[in-house]
Amino acid sequence: MRATHPSGERWNVPGRHMSEIKDLFELSEQALDDAVLLSGRGSLRAAQNRIYYALFYAAKAALLSLGEEPVTHRGVVALFGQKVVKSGLASREDGRFLADEQRKRYEADYEPETAFEPEEIETSIERVQAFIGGMEDLVNEGKGDT
Repeated sequence: MRATHPSGERWNVPGRHMSEIKDLFELSEQALDDAVLLSGRGSLRAAQNRIYYALFYAAKAALLSLGEEPVTHRGVVALFGQKVVKSGLASREDGRFLADEQRKRYEADYEPETAFEPEEIETSIERVQAFIGGMEDLVNEGKGDT
């Protein structure tokens, strides 16, 4: 079944966004690769940062494919909830995961007293892989005849 725009029409990925969407997915995959490497080296704070950015880039790509152009991190998280989750194109769990990982990224970068466990990072990495795949599926299904 094809993903549809909230208006009921197929997603229309504007041509001007195609290159940016591709670049965002590449950045997402690179951030995920970085998270895996950093986690393996015990750099859990840095891994948490890269986990969030992997999600952020994939979520932004999905939003661009809907014609939305968020300009802030907060805007990406809010619009993802409003336009992707509420439309049924992603789960509520995906929306919460994005918001939770944004909070954890802030803690990793600015709250030195916050501790991260290797198991927590590994679980997040696995969830990020699924999230990226889901966002790629949404965009790819929406390309259809464009």
